[in-house]
Amino acid sequence: MRRSGEPPGPCVRSLIATLSGMPIALTQDPMQPNTYVGCVTITMNLSYRGTLGADVTGSSSAGGTWTGSVSPSTLGPGPVTAELCVRGTNVNVSVLPCGQTEVATVSLWQAPAEGPYYGL
Repeated sequence: MRRSGEPPGPCVRSLIATLSGMPIALTQDPMQPNTYVGCVTITMNLSYRGTLGADVTGSSSAGGTWTGSVSPSTLGPGPVTAELCVRGTNVNVSVLPCGQTEVATVSLWQAPAEGPYYGL
């Protein structure tokens, strides 16, 4: 949908989620209409063996149901690298303006991992 004041030509929409201001590009899942996904590699330093997770909240009029996952989810202690993925289903992009739009925000959480850890 073209809004008044937008230049003529095709309407290209670019969807992103953000994690502490860092953009995560989202692309349409070719197998599922109205579903958008994006993954990034994250690195951090954990002072203990922990479980890492992600909460995702929609932040635009496009709505949708948003989820996040971290793999591996149990990490540390020490420097760790993981893959963070964001997924939105039932996202109505037709209500968004042309151009780049933030559609979700991501926050990470961590908790001590359960069970014994004997280290190396």
